[in-house]
Amino acid sequence: CAVAEKSAVKSSGTMLFGVLSGYGAVLADFVWIASYGDWERGNAAGCAANMELALALNPNMKSFWSMASAITAYDMPYWIAREKGVAPQSAEFKRIERIQAKRGVAYLKKALLRFPENRALLIQLAELYEKKLGDLNAAIGCYERAVLTDKTMVFPKRALAELYAKNGNMPKAEAILNGLILRAEKDSPIYKSLVEQLNAIRAKAKR
Repeated sequence: CAVAEKSAVKSSGTMLFGVLSGYGAVLADFVWIASYGDWERGNAAGCAANMELALALNPNMKSFWSMASAITAYDMPYWIAREKGVAPQSAEFKRIERIQAKRGVAYLKKALLRFPENRALLIQLAELYEKKLGDLNAAIGCYERAVLTDKTMVFPKRALAELYAKNGNMPKAEAILNGLILRAEKDSPIYKSLVEQLNAIRAKAKR
């Protein structure tokens, strides 16, 4: 009967979904590889579609989120501009670049919902906020979170100090660097580098 047929179709569809879900990670790898073809051709729409599908199939692959964000924010503006005949560095290109940067941010935000303490993702998001969107406060927030994931790491602290100084908060910038200098061995290369960084941001602040 018709009800039985509908039930059978529904059951087979559920079974197929279950089977495909079991191979999600494998399928995601194949789809991601396919996206490279679009990347090589500079096909923004095709590349985006394949990346989205790969992420849907395997959202637990951190590298997919990271690469999707980078490709979207840094590569795609040039592809889109070429397709539209837009000159690089023009006002329209800047607009496209900003739109794509926000999409790149969205990928990383979704990734951080799954991996909230992933330092690499937080640093990537901070750099995107700073370099592409000019949002220093958001970038500082990301670096502050990155520092909390591992307080022994030097790079996030140095980057955070640089951003504090750039944002006009010299007391915080100096406090971070002075703290690092106190803990560094005086005969180590890092000690000299930290002192140079501190002197450089102080010099900039006096200009």
